[in-house]
Amino acid sequence: MRRLTLKRNKSFVGCLQPLKVYIADEDGDAEINETKCRMLGTVKNGEEQTFEITEEATRVFVIADQATKNACCASAPIAAGTEPVFFSGAPKFSPGTYNAFRFDGVEPDDFALRWQDTGRKKTRRFRIILCVVLLAAVTLTAVLARMERPKTFKWNDISVTLTNKYQKANSKRSDVVQYRSKDSLVNIQKIPYTIVSQDLSHTDLFDFIKYQSSLNDPDSLAGWRYKEKDGRTYALYSNEITENGRTFTYYFEVFVFNAKDCFYLVEIGTEDKTKADSDEFFFKTVNTVKVE
Repeated sequence: MRRLTLKRNKSFVGCLQPLKVYIADEDGDAEINETKCRMLGTVKNGEEQTFEITEEATRVFVIADQATKNACCASAPIAAGTEPVFFSGAPKFSPGTYNAFRFDGVEPDDFALRWQDTGRKKTRRFRIILCVVLLAAVTLTAVLARMERPKTFKWNDISVTLTNKYQKANSKRSDVVQYRSKDSLVNIQKIPYTIVSQDLSHTDLFDFIKYQSSLNDPDSLAGWRYKEKDGRTYALYSNEITENGRTFTYYFEVFVFNAKDCFYLVEIGTEDKTKADSDEFFFKTVNTVKVE
């Protein structure tokens, strides 16, 4: 028997991970780069360890762990003899080989070069796959962020399900809430039974609202008219709006809901003429309204 001494030079690279030292052995219970091996021990950052080995020609391996043993691996041949053997080295910064250990003054032989090349190829493939996966994940995240998803907004005891493209708008009035998207909006106004009689029909309530609005702006309810569909009476009108120096027309349909202590006036509007020409957009929204 003879002694094999391995000195691990102190280094910041991989400093927290003990390295495992193996020797080629046909009776070993491990395999590194298709070579049967047995473990001699471990060596920590800045340590020097001595192990007993045979006098036969062999090969020493230094790895980080079993998971990366074939890529993150350094090996050096040991000639037959009785003299003690000494090696030194440290992990070298190299993401392609997982910062593998490198022996001082030992040129890689054909065996080591072959497996280093194999490790680099595997690492290169892994990087390509990782880049593809990351690109796909980023793309999917961006697509999902742009996709419309249902979003329920609740105010007092009434709720409406719109999409994540809508946001609650600021309002100075405590009796009104507004939700807006790029080209559509939903206004909900609370009208307590202390202001109007609970016994009012929806048509009478619409007339009351129309009258109140006309006092402030006679042109605000252009084309006001009533329709009935699916047993529901509702009002339609259009209104010219100027915001941020831009003037455009909003098309509205107005619905009424009864609650315990008030009427809720649900006003659904859009500046998209294509949407406005069909009741589908308005009824799809109003059918999500729920009053507790």
